[in-house]
Amino acid sequence: MVYGAYGHSLDLYYRDEILPLLSRGWIIALAHVRGGGDLGGAWYAAGRGLYKLNSMRDFQTVVQHLQHEGWTRESLTAAQCASAGGLVLGK
Repeated sequence: MVYGAYGHSLDLYYRDEILPLLSRGWIIALAHVRGGGDLGGAWYAAGRGLYKLNSMRDFQTVVQHLQHEGWTRESLTAAQCASAGGLVLGK
């Protein structure tokens, strides 16, 4: 899951809809990429406008890390985005 825009953070809350996925062995990861508000104003500024490519690289790095650490592999990786997160996944 990725968002990374407008200085907003991903909401970390309990979601009933993911329980069936977890019970089937899925792993859910939230990528806090630059452009979001997770690490303050500089983090936000480093992922907006001309620096949006940083958000895309951050997401790619998260996915590669999860694959490298054995949490998943390329053929089993899926992504979901919200709103401006579509730009991050569109790379």
